[in-house]
Amino acid sequence: MARRLRLELASGVGFGVAEGIMYSSDYYNGIQTSNIYIVRFVSCVALHAVWSAAVGITLWHQRNKLAEDLDWKELAVVVLIALAGPMILHGLYDTMLKRDMAPWALLTALASFAWLAGLIEWSRYQEANEPPPKPRAMRSIVAQ
Repeated sequence: MARRLRLELASGVGFGVAEGIMYSSDYYNGIQTSNIYIVRFVSCVALHAVWSAAVGITLWHQRNKLAEDLDWKELAVVVLIALAGPMILHGLYDTMLKRDMAPWALLTALASFAWLAGLIEWSRYQEANEPPPKPRAMRSIVAQ
């Protein structure tokens, strides 16, 4: 799971940089002070990494369900469950910043980090208490 988590973090960083550039050019270009650029770039990069990692971990927890033959409705439910927390946190964070409610935006950012930390601890707990996988040779014999 650790290698997979790095991929989610990296994709979130890339998207955070892109969104930081977009906000800077569309909303703040020459209008705001330099502080907003720092806030947007640091927060966009860090928070998008956190949110994408949270989605990745949640999907990892659903890996057995995703391996089943799901119809599109069942797949949509699994994906929406994985996206729900980060989508809500992202929407709250952006809304708070756009409404100049910086303390609430900071609280939302801290909740996002807490969400990811909780998911990581839950994953560690599950991995530690998971029965070891069957050896490959045994899987093929059992499958027959």
